[in-house]
Amino acid sequence: MKKTVFCLLSSAGILLSSCTMGSGENSRTVGYATCNMVIPTNGGEPLLSYGSYVFSFDFNAATASVSTNSLIIDNKTYSFTTDPVKYTDFGYRQVIPGLSGVVGNGSMDIKDATFMTAIPEIPENFNPTRVFTPTMKDDKGTVSYLPGTIYHPNIQSVGLMVVANYTMGNEYTVRTFTPDVFYTGDTSTRYQVDGAPQMSQTKNIVYRIIMDIEKKKAALVMYNAKFSNSPNEPEKSAIYVPDLDVKFTSGGYEITGTDIVPYMYEGSLSLPDPDTYTKYENFKFDSFRLATTDRWLSSVAVTYKVAGIYDGSFSGKYVTIPDIMK
Repeated sequence: MKKTVFCLLSSAGILLSSCTMGSGENSRTVGYATCNMVIPTNGGEPLLSYGSYVFSFDFNAATASVSTNSLIIDNKTYSFTTDPVKYTDFGYRQVIPGLSGVVGNGSMDIKDATFMTAIPEIPENFNPTRVFTPTMKDDKGTVSYLPGTIYHPNIQSVGLMVVANYTMGNEYTVRTFTPDVFYTGDTSTRYQVDGAPQMSQTKNIVYRIIMDIEKKKAALVMYNAKFSNSPNEPEKSAIYVPDLDVKFTSGGYEITGTDIVPYMYEGSLSLPDPDTYTKYENFKFDSFRLATTDRWLSSVAVTYKVAGIYDGSFSGKYVTIPDIMK
């Protein structure tokens, strides 16, 4: 008897996860949604699309294969299934290196493929489905979460993330990324008090990025935000910075914005009405820049200036890349 479970990413309308367990077969087939960044080798602009990958594990043989029928390039859908290879299990991370296969119509080979499934790395006692998640309101007054949102209080379950890199023939390099991620790491903030330089350092701030890949826009939410060591500055549970620009390149992506007044919100976490947000005029973001720093698009460097006073910098990641992938 086999059992299949399906879960939808409502904001994007795509399959988030499905799982088929074979009783007595010691195998598993599970699918996860992601975003694809397809980079033409001729130097053209990266092409973006939602998609999903299906992972088939044979626990007896300790092998796995990967397939997809939803890789979209220039409005054309491609499919492939790789040959099974040995995989490495890191607990909540499974790494499948050295995959290869043939695109469905035989036009291109899949080669140099490495896939990893993983849970997001977040601080202890931080629940991504129990924190403020920004919303939007349309002309009819309907409130919804931002495009690309995965984590919010109304979801029932969430699939693992797909971290992948592979080539298609001599024409494309494909990298995957998740449109809703939480970065953790080290934040340093420099400022002055009465002309004397000061610096605040913390690991408590969590940076969340939600991307709308169709409009190439992004939203930032900073959780546990505090810009100084002053006891007179309270920690902010969440600061929302909307309407950032996203630029994709062959090396990854960059998110930037200038002169943006952020918002704060206090109230029910379930689909909050954006009309109830409060502008945080005293902490305007003069500038913000986030850039990916590795080929897996998992690590970032962030710089920002707030209120003309605070110069912040952050270095962190949303998932750890094992040495086997480096």
